Amino acid sequence: YTFGEKSNMWLVDRNGDIYISEDAIHSGKNLKDFLPSNVIDSINSFSNANLDRAQVLEYKNPEGIIYDLIYQELKSTDWALVLQIPRNESVAFVDAIRINTLIACFIIIILLIIIFYLISNRIANPYKRAIQLNQQMEMLVNERTLELKEKNQKILDSIEYAKMIQESILPSHEEMRDIFSDYFLLWKP
Repeated sequence: YTFGEKSNMWLVDRNGDIYISEDAIHSGKNLKDFLPSNVIDSINSFSNANLDRAQVLEYKNPEGIIYDLIYQELKSTDWALVLQIPRNESVAFVDAIRINTLIACFIIIILLIIIFYLISNRIANPYKRAIQLNQQMEMLVNERTLELKEKNQKILDSIEYAKMIQESILPSHEEMRDIFSDYFLLWKP
C-alpha cells in the first residue's frame, strides 16, 4: 500500500538491512543508503529502548524537504517497520480526511434538517388541520346565527305588521268608550 508518491515503507532488521520494501530496488540495501546518519541514530535509540508503540520523528533531507518517519518494532520478530513519508503528502492525506469529514458533516446536517422538517410537518400538520376545521366551524356557526337573526327579524316584523293591521281594524279606545259604557278588549297580537 502506497501512502504517497515519494513515500517508502521498509521491513528492516536491527542492523537496518531492508528485507521487504514497496520498491524492489530498496530490498537488500541498508537504511543508511536512504536516511541521514542522525535519523539512523534515532532509530537505533528506538530499537535499543524496546518501545511498545510506534515512534515518530521528522527530519529534513539534503534538498530541504521535511519527512515524517514512523518506526514500529514487530514483537513477534526482530524486525521493525519503517515508514518514510514527505510532510506535504501526509498533510495532503490529513487535508483529504478533513475535507471528507466536512462534507460528511454537511450532508448529515442537511439530512437532519430534512428529517426535522418532515417530523415537525407531520406533527404540526394535524394541529394546523384542527385549527382550520375550528375556523370553518366558527364560520358555519356565524352563518347560522346570521340566518337565525334574519328569520327572527322577519318574524318580529311580521308580528309588528299584524299588530298594525289589527290596530287599524279595531276602533280606538275613545271610540269604544263613546259607544259602550262598559267594555273590555282582549288584545293578543
